[in-house]
Amino acid sequence: MLTYAERQEMDEMSFESIKPRILVVDDNPKNLQYATKILIEAGYDVSVAQNGTNAINYILKSNPPDLILLDVMMPGISGYEVCEKLKSFDATKDIPIIFLTAKSETEDIVKGFELGGVDYISKPFQPKEILVRIKTHIELIRTKKQLEYKNRILDNFNKNLVEQVQKRTSELSSAKSDIEKFKGIKSEFLAQISHEIRTPINVIMNYLNIIQMDKDTDDKVKEDNELYFAINSASRRLIRTIEMIVTMSELQQNIYIIEKKPVLICRDILEPLVESYSREAQRKGIIIEIENNAFIQNISADKDSIMQVVDNILDNAVKYTKTGSIRVIIQNDTEDTLNISIKDTGIGIADKYLENIFKPFTQEDEGYSRRFEGNGLGLAISKRFCDLNDVEFNIETKKNVGTTVSLKFKLDF
Repeated sequence: MLTYAERQEMDEMSFESIKPRILVVDDNPKNLQYATKILIEAGYDVSVAQNGTNAINYILKSNPPDLILLDVMMPGISGYEVCEKLKSFDATKDIPIIFLTAKSETEDIVKGFELGGVDYISKPFQPKEILVRIKTHIELIRTKKQLEYKNRILDNFNKNLVEQVQKRTSELSSAKSDIEKFKGIKSEFLAQISHEIRTPINVIMNYLNIIQMDKDTDDKVKEDNELYFAINSASRRLIRTIEMIVTMSELQQNIYIIEKKPVLICRDILEPLVESYSREAQRKGIIIEIENNAFIQNISADKDSIMQVVDNILDNAVKYTKTGSIRVIIQNDTEDTLNISIKDTGIGIADKYLENIFKPFTQEDEGYSRRFEGNGLGLAISKRFCDLNDVEFNIETKKNVGTTVSLKFKLDF
């Protein structure tokens, strides 16, 4: 049979719905009868013993009661001895014992508490007093057992949680290791692909240039020039595409390293890039020019990454501008800043696309039927490079009017 506290734990029932088990030990039959009547009427499950020996045997051979009312003065084994005996066993040491005593001497009461008693009731006892004291200690038992039960649940939960965390940590560690291996394989794969594509394309471009240079002036008819330009442009764009894919991979893996050094922005970056796009702009009838109004042009930046930023912007400007001009304006907004604005009169960007403009592999004009070539990486890479160089990147655009891309550099040297 389960104890009151154990039954309450398992059934999760209220205190009032379960009868606590109480053992009354007294050598006086009238006292036993009186106490039993009071307790049964109060809703308790009551057992009795008429001496200390019977009480000990009953408790050890059956399920221990939830509380014991124990008379102090009994023939043979006294209540004190019974209490001391029960407190020596693990199975019974936590049973609360209330002493029934006719004694009122302080030293007798203290002795009962020293032996492990939780309370005492003086004889002749009053029904209200005995019921209040018993109820108080039964509720204390319940609270204690509920706390122990909840602590066990919490301990089991914590144990399971620790095991789950350890398991998850191990899984994450293994996944991280796999990801690192995959990143290495991915980087190596992209590097190999880049090399395998760039090498034959470079050979094609070099021989194409040789053929173009060897031709006599009279032989350079318009059809040949157009053919040369088409092959050269396609080859350059193929190399550009693979390089951008490799660069984006390095940026996503946070392995791209920048090295800031003094750079003359106009001489080292803008002029060479504008020159490289001048032929294509001229072919489309577009004016491309630099307007240099800056009195301080020396910046501290990673030259390669900033050159790629400007290259990506100019590539878009030339690609999406049908007529008009592309102006590269350099000026110092203040003594501490240098601003580069690249303004075109191209097709512009729709407002609904602006929120996705820095996402990789996205373009306003998408699908197999799109009008413009490209991989949707240019602006995504440019924004990441600007962040790494602490450069402010802004875009102002209006559909069918044009776009202005601004780069603001801090002059901190």
